[in-house]
Amino acid sequence: MFLRVDALKNICRSAKFEGMSVKKYNENMNYWFIYNSCAMEGNSYSLTDVMILLKDNVTIGGKTIREHNEIMNNQRVLEYMDKALNYKLEMDEYRLKDIHKVLTQNIIEGGFYRNCEILIRGRQHMPPVPEEAMIQIKSLLKGYKAKKEEMHPIELACYMYAEVERIYPFVEENGTTARIVLNYILLQHGYRPVIMKRDDKSDINMALDEYNKTKELKSLMKIIMEYEEEELKFYLQLRDEEHFKSFAS
Repeated sequence: MFLRVDALKNICRSAKFEGMSVKKYNENMNYWFIYNSCAMEGNSYSLTDVMILLKDNVTIGGKTIREHNEIMNNQRVLEYMDKALNYKLEMDEYRLKDIHKVLTQNIIEGGFYRNCEILIRGRQHMPPVPEEAMIQIKSLLKGYKAKKEEMHPIELACYMYAEVERIYPFVEENGTTARIVLNYILLQHGYRPVIMKRDDKSDINMALDEYNKTKELKSLMKIIMEYEEEELKFYLQLRDEEHFKSFAS
């Protein structure tokens, strides 16, 4: 199941390069991730708006302060993720709370588990009550190391993503937090980060609802595997283009 994606990953890892095309790719991927991730939570910023704000530092008119802060916080959390990965910090309860704290800066006081019941718009699933949610998220993160030994990294990333989405441990920004957790684990294991596209939201929600009912990751993994293969192939294409430019010059 993972052979093709793992083969692509190994090619990427064995031929690292730092050309301008890749630097531009990483920068644009951040914009694309931020746009899609925020849009999935209802943010009205367009991709162009995101790039103008983050690249040119120009405030977009007609948007709410909250929407502005969501974009800025997503940029901050990507920077936090890079630093945490450089220090080889494991995914644990501290990391989860730190991610949420960064994502909710200037919005709410983040990094604390919810103390109220919550509904998820567009989903059939009802998250556990606060007391049970706290027990479940702590148990999930405590068992993370054991799961690493049992699961393929992509399966592990999907599992952690699905569980954070199922438990919904915080009052807000659970979906964004779960997507950062997913990419953090993928990057830890040498894969490319993936972008869950706003246009795929209904398919993703259906896959999450299926997991909540059956504990089967098949549909969700299919989506993530397609995203991952797409990113790996595009990354390799840029590498080939960069090599061609070096050869031609």
